[in-house]
Amino acid sequence: MKPRSMLVVILVLAACVLLAACAREEATTSSLLSISTTVSTAELETTVVSQTTTTALRPTTTTTLQEPVTFKLASPFADAELWGQAVEHFTEFISERTGGAVKFDLYPNGILGGPAEVLTLLETGGVDIALVSREAAAQALPLFNFPGSPPGEQQDALAYFNHLVFANPESSTLIQAEAQVHRLRYLDFLPMGARAFVSKTALNSLANLKGKKCAALDSVLALRALGLEVLDSPAARVYEKLSDGSIDCVYASFLAAAQLKWPEVAPYVVLDGTCAVDQLWIMSARAWAKVRPETQMVFVQAGKDLETWSSELVREEQERALRNLKAAGVTVETLAPEEQKLWWNTRFKVEADAQYESARDGGFLSDMLTILQAAASFTGTDWTAPGG
Repeated sequence: MKPRSMLVVILVLAACVLLAACAREEATTSSLLSISTTVSTAELETTVVSQTTTTALRPTTTTTLQEPVTFKLASPFADAELWGQAVEHFTEFISERTGGAVKFDLYPNGILGGPAEVLTLLETGGVDIALVSREAAAQALPLFNFPGSPPGEQQDALAYFNHLVFANPESSTLIQAEAQVHRLRYLDFLPMGARAFVSKTALNSLANLKGKKCAALDSVLALRALGLEVLDSPAARVYEKLSDGSIDCVYASFLAAAQLKWPEVAPYVVLDGTCAVDQLWIMSARAWAKVRPETQMVFVQAGKDLETWSSELVREEQERALRNLKAAGVTVETLAPEEQKLWWNTRFKVEADAQYESARDGGFLSDMLTILQAAASFTGTDWTAPGG
């Protein structure tokens, strides 16, 4: 066996032993102050290496040693949806690479509950693997609550999240340890495409947003910092509220806006220069420990393969939606580079400041500060902690 291959096997076996041990523990603690003593830095570095190694991304032969196992998988998407196709691709990849040894019972369309309920099911063993929104994960796992995607293409957003959660030793050690306390294993992220402002009137700059009533499910603090009145509105009612003038604009996924036909009543679309990574694959540590090291590597491969496959799928759908909107007379623009930078700096500051204050009140300030500083460093953002 080549030295490099031997190294990968050793690292994988080490990761498996670590997670199996975690699954056997009877007691856990929710205190973030005890995370650093729960899992050693060396153990977590082994886990991170197995998640990011390039050797793991090479095509593998079918795994024949894995005992048959069926995992319960929860997804918020319907099978026919764009991201429902991504779920199907992910499961087929794993089943094929394991020679059918690993199968999935799929529970789509949120039938097992909302993100918070599904996360609880993952922790208690009611679900083995699931797609969970980053917002829900951040509420239950506060160290995951760092500022969202910086300006750039989809691969830039994925690189940012992968860096903080898997690759950067300082931030990933803390984030992974918090997940292990909750008996969870982060696998990978699902790209969701561009984000945009959809408005009833023309938007030449961010300054034009001041005073407008805006529906939004995320980036609320940053939108308020720009002077908008942010209103909580279910996606199913946004079209109606745009039509009757209850709201002036909405900040959301571009593809969601196009699919829900909001530009029909708000014909000005401005892409904000960012791409969302709103969903992540999470597996219960118990389920992870049920599969052999070779199969664990197949799960890692499946996540990386899905990043590429889904990014291409999203790109094609976005191009199709853009063509259709322009043909229908909708004005589609992109924020100028200086406006994108202003929007990112605003988002980062208000979100990081809020997360800093929350961590200080919650007693895990040192850990949160390490993660926020890693995020600022990776993105080249000038951020100083409040009072610093």
